[in-house]
Amino acid sequence: MEERPMTARLSAAATLTLSILGSSVLPIPFAFSKMGVLVGVLTMGIVASANCLTSTLLLRAALKTGHSSYEGIAEAAGGSTWKVITQTSLILLLVGTLIGDFCLLSDGELQPLTL
Repeated sequence: MEERPMTARLSAAATLTLSILGSSVLPIPFAFSKMGVLVGVLTMGIVASANCLTSTLLLRAALKTGHSSYEGIAEAAGGSTWKVITQTSLILLLVGTLIGDFCLLSDGELQPLTL
């Protein structure tokens, strides 16, 4: 069963917001402090290139299969087994990100933002 367009948009927006805020913006200053500016910028460029490539591959797969969700693409490519594997992977990814955010927030060295 294919998702309705509005549901797919809301799901994509929530996932994108979580990706940007939860796993991108918060750890960047810490990573740069450990790697230095030059290696940090180089690493960021490599990660951005990999992200661009995988996004392009996902868009092409979505166009070819006619599905707009990870689960739909996985089901079209590998049947119901791959759909279940994809759903499980997405759940583990989101739970892991949430646990990582809780660890970051509970860290004693974290100072509150003051304006």
